Amino acid sequence: MERFYGTINRWQQTMPGHVGRNATERGVGVEQAAYYLPFEAEDLFWQFVLGIYHCTEHDGLVLPDAPEHPISPNRMYDIGVATSGMVRLPPDPDIYFEILPKRWRCVQKGSGVSIDGLPYGGDVTEALCNHGPSPYPGKPNAWPFRQDRRDRSQIYVKVPGEGWRSVPCTRPMAHEMPFGHNATHLAKCLPLLKDDAGFLQRRESGTQTDAWIDGVEDHRGTQPARPHGSGSDRSRAAAQDRDSTSIKDREKATRQRRASRVDPSALLGDFSPTIYDAGNGQ
Repeated sequence: MERFYGTINRWQQTMPGHVGRNATERGVGVEQAAYYLPFEAEDLFWQFVLGIYHCTEHDGLVLPDAPEHPISPNRMYDIGVATSGMVRLPPDPDIYFEILPKRWRCVQKGSGVSIDGLPYGGDVTEALCNHGPSPYPGKPNAWPFRQDRRDRSQIYVKVPGEGWRSVPCTRPMAHEMPFGHNATHLAKCLPLLKDDAGFLQRRESGTQTDAWIDGVEDHRGTQPARPHGSGSDRSRAAAQDRDSTSIKDREKATRQRRASRVDPSALLGDFSPTIYDAGNGQ
């Protein structure tokens, strides 16, 4: 900060009417040249900052890859935006809630509020009921709730002395994932389960299928168990049969099975694949 004041002092020395910090820095006849008003001096100062100070290289800004290269504040700003990007942050962190649509509602004790057919409530609405009249002129019993059309699972309200608070939707399954205005509108257009004949038919078919599967499993459970060792007896009998069969007989049976096979390409007809020889270009 002290070095910046020194920079400002060097700029002030070029202005007419500069009196300096002591008598040795005072010019001749400065009273006759002092014709700048405070707002005019401020405007000249910002012109100096934008046109001279930010465009002048100095040793306080250094590039890691080129420390000997002089950099000005404007140039350093451009390099930072080009390498890291720019994120615009609002000056007020609560501006997100301020720009949301406003819905005035009266808070009911124990039931909260209802917006577009969805119930909202909790500790926040109970605190509003205990607060008494709302501080908004002309609406002593109503509070402005903010709602995001992209997420209907909660609404927002500004509680006096606490700031912005969220009020969750009290409908079951509504707190597990956000849902928007389109999903809510579509859900209202769907028929109820008791009025959906197709759903009732599918549910009845599914119940009958589950009952049949359970009956099959119960029948399998009542069958007598297989005698122990029967699998081993069959394995030994199959081994003896293979030993009694000669090698020539097995080769003859194998050739007969191969001859009886059908060429799969013959079943495709005109759709049989074409084989290309990449080596000969065919």
